[in-house]
Amino acid sequence: MATAKLILLYFLAVLSLSHFCFGQTVQPPPTEVIVRVVVRDPNGTPLKAAHVDLAGRKVVTDGSGMATASLQAGIRVITAAFPSFEVGVLVLDISSDLPIERDIVLKPNADCPWPPNAVPPTDPLSSSDYVELEYPSGMLAGYRVRVRADGEITFRGSYAGAMPFFYDTRKVSPADASGLIERFRSTEFWSLCGHYTYLPTQLSVSDQTFEVVTVQIGRQLRRTSDYARMAPPVFRELTRAFNVVVDTERWSPRRRNHEMPLWLDGVGGMRKEDATQLFRRSNLTASDSSGVPLVMYAVQSTWPLEIIRAFFDAGANAKAFSRIGETALMAAVTAARPSTTWVEALIDQGADIDAQDRDGRTALMLAVQHFASASESSVENVGLLLKAKARTDTRDTYGMTALDYLEQDSQRLQEWLRPNHEKLRQAIMAP
Repeated sequence: MATAKLILLYFLAVLSLSHFCFGQTVQPPPTEVIVRVVVRDPNGTPLKAAHVDLAGRKVVTDGSGMATASLQAGIRVITAAFPSFEVGVLVLDISSDLPIERDIVLKPNADCPWPPNAVPPTDPLSSSDYVELEYPSGMLAGYRVRVRADGEITFRGSYAGAMPFFYDTRKVSPADASGLIERFRSTEFWSLCGHYTYLPTQLSVSDQTFEVVTVQIGRQLRRTSDYARMAPPVFRELTRAFNVVVDTERWSPRRRNHEMPLWLDGVGGMRKEDATQLFRRSNLTASDSSGVPLVMYAVQSTWPLEIIRAFFDAGANAKAFSRIGETALMAAVTAARPSTTWVEALIDQGADIDAQDRDGRTALMLAVQHFASASESSVENVGLLLKAKARTDTRDTYGMTALDYLEQDSQRLQEWLRPNHEKLRQAIMAP
């Protein structure tokens, strides 16, 4: 009995000491707290229909820019996303049961035009104006289709990014082609951001469609990419219209009868001696029915330098060009996988670095244009062309120089490309 009394007195003493030291009895943390977030632009205007992730709970803001959810205590991360703005992040330390209300102010995204700048071109269409659809990755990696206002459609690409590669052309009526391009001359398209991809509020999936649309009307060029169908509906409406005019399924690389030899891709893994024998048995100056020379197919493959040299030693022509004035050097700098090895070899073989296609574009202009949507190799290829003294003052039929094309994309580049953009700019401007 005495022992029980002592134990009871001990616990009462501990309880009294706890109350004396801390002033009150320790309370359990709150189970859930009401959190309200208002998403605003830099002017303080609430943003309706912004996507907000409240610690895993997906909410769309209402007309007052507010998103509400009940969150558990602890450190909670909240993100907000809205077209034309950078993603905003807010970190909350929830330790009380009192409701919380905070603002998230989003910064404008340089990749997206402000409404006053989203003005479509007003110039009348010329025959060389175009819209192009490209697949940079996936099963149609490197597949590009361009529709010109004069009705010419050019195809290039391969299936699953592998050989055989193909070039092809066909014609539609100029009225159909011009009508398609005019559909892209809309405020809705010209208001699109340069890139659309997964928001932080969504799960990332690697096997998704990736499409890039490029439109040139007069001196204005606009490029927009859509990964996993994240772009606004107008993007898909326009690409569907594009596919109707082009009849894409009929002209898919899966359905092509390839005219060039199938060894073009496999020769890169041969011994030099075996490749040399193969080259000597082949017509290396042949062209396909569209007038595209074999060398322009070859530059789409990845060959080691010794095989490339053997190719030219056996009679391949580095100065060959297609019926539309595209050279092998132009094809190399715009390949799906641009190869510095091919570019350097073509320059060494005497390729005309300042040659112009029928639209007046040079290899340097095309390499600069390709830089915004391609790999690090494009930067190196621009450097190789400049080292070979490629002219930087040449103007195409639009009156544009290589620097003009570089500057057009400067405000719409992905962040990781910006340092290289400045390097290219300084290199092109160097005397």
